[in-house]
Amino acid sequence: MPRFPSLKVEGGLLGGDLIEQIFAGEAEGQRPQDFGLPSDVAFSDHLAFLWNRSRELWESFQSRLEALPQDDPATSLTRDRFVIPLLELLGYQPTYQREAIEVDGRRYHLSHRAEPSDEASFIHIVGIRQSLDRLPPSGPRMSPHAYVQDFLNRTEHLWAIVTNGAILRLLRDSQYLTRQAFIEFNLQEMFANELFADFQLFVRLVHRSRLPKSLADADQCLLERYYRQTIEQGNRVRDKLRDGVEEALNILGTAFLQHPKNQKLREEVRNGALKPEKFYQQLLRLIYRLLFLLVAEERNLIGGSSVYRDHYSVSRLRRLTEVKSAWVEHHDDLWLGLQKTFEIFSDEQKAQLLGVAPLNGDLFNRSGTDALNEARVSNADLLKALWYLCWFKPDERSPWQRVNYAQLDVEELGSIYESLLDFHPTFREEGGKLVFELAPAGMERKSTGSYYTPRELVGELIKSALEPVLQERLEEAKRIAQSAPYHGFDALGRPILRLPDDIRHLCRELRKSMTPAEQLLWECLRDRRLAGLKFRRQHAIGRYIVDFYCHEHRLIIELEGSVHDRPEQAEHDKVRKRELEAQGFRVLTFRNEEVLNDPEGVLQRILEAITPVSSSPTGRGEGGEGKLAEQAILSIKVLDPACGSGHFLLAAARRLATELAKIRTGEEQPNPEAYRIALRDVVRHCIYGVDKNPLAVELCKVALWIESHAEGKPLAFLDHRIKCGDSLVGVLSLDALEDGIPDEAFDPVAGDDKKIASQLKKQNRTQRANKSQLALEFDEGLKQIAETLSQFSEMPDDVPEQIREKERRYRELQKDQNWWRLQTLCHLWTAAFFAEFTQENLQRIPTSATLFNFMRSQGAVRGDVIGYAWELAQKHRFFHWELEFPEVFKQGGFDV
Repeated sequence: MPRFPSLKVEGGLLGGDLIEQIFAGEAEGQRPQDFGLPSDVAFSDHLAFLWNRSRELWESFQSRLEALPQDDPATSLTRDRFVIPLLELLGYQPTYQREAIEVDGRRYHLSHRAEPSDEASFIHIVGIRQSLDRLPPSGPRMSPHAYVQDFLNRTEHLWAIVTNGAILRLLRDSQYLTRQAFIEFNLQEMFANELFADFQLFVRLVHRSRLPKSLADADQCLLERYYRQTIEQGNRVRDKLRDGVEEALNILGTAFLQHPKNQKLREEVRNGALKPEKFYQQLLRLIYRLLFLLVAEERNLIGGSSVYRDHYSVSRLRRLTEVKSAWVEHHDDLWLGLQKTFEIFSDEQKAQLLGVAPLNGDLFNRSGTDALNEARVSNADLLKALWYLCWFKPDERSPWQRVNYAQLDVEELGSIYESLLDFHPTFREEGGKLVFELAPAGMERKSTGSYYTPRELVGELIKSALEPVLQERLEEAKRIAQSAPYHGFDALGRPILRLPDDIRHLCRELRKSMTPAEQLLWECLRDRRLAGLKFRRQHAIGRYIVDFYCHEHRLIIELEGSVHDRPEQAEHDKVRKRELEAQGFRVLTFRNEEVLNDPEGVLQRILEAITPVSSSPTGRGEGGEGKLAEQAILSIKVLDPACGSGHFLLAAARRLATELAKIRTGEEQPNPEAYRIALRDVVRHCIYGVDKNPLAVELCKVALWIESHAEGKPLAFLDHRIKCGDSLVGVLSLDALEDGIPDEAFDPVAGDDKKIASQLKKQNRTQRANKSQLALEFDEGLKQIAETLSQFSEMPDDVPEQIREKERRYRELQKDQNWWRLQTLCHLWTAAFFAEFTQENLQRIPTSATLFNFMRSQGAVRGDVIGYAWELAQKHRFFHWELEFPEVFKQGGFDV
């Protein structure tokens, strides 16, 4: 936390307000007698004594540590010369545990108990050179943190301590929590930087009197009472935060409209250039940025130097909300500073100067708030709006309380989304001034089908829909690993690979039948598994180069010798190949003759290229079963076709990430860093969402960004995965376009002219019957567009430059003429189902002839027909599945 640099609270175990109360000695259990001291003792004097004695212990310990060899873990020195004496100062009687404890068939040898009692809390001490989050060189195959956490989750013990002398963590049973939960103090930073305030908090939270005395009173110990108090406050916040967001939106909206320097903004509103809906979306984008940074800063996900924390952070503005002298009407420097904060997260140079990672992503893109970028808002209005985001009143009689964003579950943002559906934005004049207001929306929620999914239902959906798929994939990976084409090991311990017999047999049969090289390779690779990987056919490099694309290893198999009848096309292919190689793709090139003369040798080289090297065929880590299991998880595609604020998607991502982190680390309780990286990878590879409400789509992306943000990584690009549209309306498969528009599209409904509907149906039936005379087929430009779209899922996005490149190419593709043509074809097909069959509309209603003519030549179709199709598409939010998620449909569709 910025106030206490050595403190880290994971899982929202303690609220920010409560931490401040504990530090000030105002919380329950902070009197001298609560620490076993006489009531007349000055606790400040006792803290000073503990501080001086602890520093002496640390300095002596460091001196002795320097004398030890670097490969010595210093376990005994850490325990005997620092940790145990330090804990004794805090009221503990650390008692060594000679015997391991067996739980569920597992043996746990935690080093100490808090005192000589069979029910006392456990303290696990390791050497200072052993990371709490890494596997030890010997002993249990879990990190010290995971080892203790796994023990807590399997027993009735509620709290425990794990430490290596440099870091001390209070762990809590997290079996029923959505994420890991612990309180960490960085003792090394505390003593090295003379952080006396942090030490005071450390004593008040870690003293022996804070932990359970026995199993019977575990749920009544001070730490548990603090935790329950934090939970209760969080429950009250959920009911009040949405009111605060609504109030903040009204305040900011009106403040922008009325600021003296925002004349241009007011003119755009009055002449209709800026609609209330667009203005509202930009205000929401601003609110989302603030919410994201509030959560990220309180969870310590951003990091940053003291300069960032003191001058640029949103937490600084939060503190200023309590300083009424900062609420100045005629100054707007806080807003200008906030804009600079947003710039930091989209500019890696500025971010690097301040020690934070540039986030990039659509959230901080200036184009999303173009109407507000040059506008101003006064300090008073900005701080007033922030007040309602940062503080709440449980009821009218209660004082204002601080919102604990670290504790707030991201799903709770869904309650904000739900409440905002009850309103629609309006502009009105009041005393000659413009006012922004959220007015009751009436039937908006019902018309969009937007309802918040309860946590209990989400849990059941995960259990019934996702768990079976996950277990099936993991079992399949295990089977593949056990039957992998390993054939012993060479002198260096590397696996010797051998082609499966069925592929060898297929090679021989295809050679006998004189199969062309391209077809031979494809027949051998499609639906076959080499080292557990499935190949997919694409044409990503160019028209005359055939490639076989393996997603997991970013491998392209290129076949030379195809007919390059256009030199410019050959040159284009070379450029494209260099671009793909620059993006991390590996390209294996084979000549036609090589494939025809020695197909088994070619396939053997492909097998060796894609099979990860491992010391054993079934080991964890880079190869074997562990690698295959990792790939199996990341191959799962989870879709919520009415995702709302992302409640189900978040739960699914967490479940998959937990399993992925376990596989990567080999631990039952992976460390937080491994879990967050796994969660980011799952969101990038597995999660898809569609919703008809654009507000829900934005909030879903923000929720995924918050939950999957890993320190040092930019926000993932999600525009091609979380999309706005009506998932019930549109083209499912592009193949349907070649068959024309179904006759059922012209069945009349209420309000249609039945004679006109009948006339159109007859015309359409005749046109479809005569399709064969037109010899129609998609041209290469239309075919390529879906192929190109599928590449976005495979592009890396680990650094800001890659995010920007991904976004740039996606935006360029959306402006591409072929993209427009293919989307228009889909719109024409779907529009026939939604057209109003009236005499006035007769000339602009699309039929199969319209579709076929547009395939051949877009100029052969009247502009008003195309315009009508696009008008209906925007009104009903057509969603064309294979065009929107082509990479998924190449694999056969969604798994969940």
